[in-house]
Amino acid sequence: WSLGVVVRQWYREPGWEASKVVPYQVKLDNGMTIFAPHDRDECIRKATGILAFGKIPVTVLTGFLGAGKTTLLNYILTEQHGKKYAVIENEFGDVPIDEMLLDQEGGLGKRTTMQSITVLDNGCLCCTMRDDLVVALREIVSTVEARLEQGDPGARIDGILIETTGIADPGPICKTFSLDPVVNAYCKIDGILTVVDAVHFLDQLRRERPPETVNEPAQQVAFADKVLLNKVDAVGRERLDETIEAIRGVNQLVPIMECSVAKNPDAIPLGQLLAIDAFDATKLLTDDRMELNEVAESESKCKHGHTHAKDCSDQTCTAHGEHGHGEGHGHAKEEHGHGEG
Repeated sequence: WSLGVVVRQWYREPGWEASKVVPYQVKLDNGMTIFAPHDRDECIRKATGILAFGKIPVTVLTGFLGAGKTTLLNYILTEQHGKKYAVIENEFGDVPIDEMLLDQEGGLGKRTTMQSITVLDNGCLCCTMRDDLVVALREIVSTVEARLEQGDPGARIDGILIETTGIADPGPICKTFSLDPVVNAYCKIDGILTVVDAVHFLDQLRRERPPETVNEPAQQVAFADKVLLNKVDAVGRERLDETIEAIRGVNQLVPIMECSVAKNPDAIPLGQLLAIDAFDATKLLTDDRMELNEVAESESKCKHGHTHAKDCSDQTCTAHGEHGHGEGHGHAKEEHGHGEG
């Protein structure tokens, strides 16, 4: 099964005989458009639980040590923005989330397991990730699903925020979402938000490093879908322009928002940072580039859509056993492919 949205009812493709029509055309979350030949539960069904609202958007918050990531995160947690977020904080960050924020639910305090999930005043959930990002994400999904099953009207969350360490490369974190089936089914990367220190970024970027050592500030900017240029009040315009030029040298097209998180956080439009569907998966193409090209080349032979139930008896079908959660399930053969919208 795959998650998708019905985009057309009583659909027919150009070239079909006049009497041929199918009940639904479906746009899958992976970008493909297919059609459902029958209006039966074994073919197409309404999503339930978390997936009734779509996959949970995940924002990866990164930036070098001292850039202001945790200051921004604390602001998100305390601001009454009407949204509810689950927060995974990497314990090795330079500044922890305020202890008061983590201690509002029965004095649980700050712990290193997902059992310390805390509901904050503004509805955000908070936890600490120490070892396994997959375990943390799965536990959040499990908690939300359990609350939805219990009929809790406030169970739904608007997203997950992951604060990385100051020296983390966001690449492996992003790849986690495609490697774990549960995480991939219930969560999607919404964007990578990189906080840049206007005072120290140039020195951090140009610091001498041993051969073959990762330049973390460059990696964080390269993966960024949006950059928050922080501490602009502490430097002159010339220094800011030089920093922006250096950022553009690494990531030419990334949007840059100048700010001062500590002194003027209210000027930061959170609606332009979270749940904006800005993630560009092509940044993850490294050694996988050839494999993806080969897949794209083979799929380019497909012309028309074909959808069937999971108990299909077609011996040539290669899609058996591929399951997701949602409203459509399809497969392609050489003479069949994706429905034309």
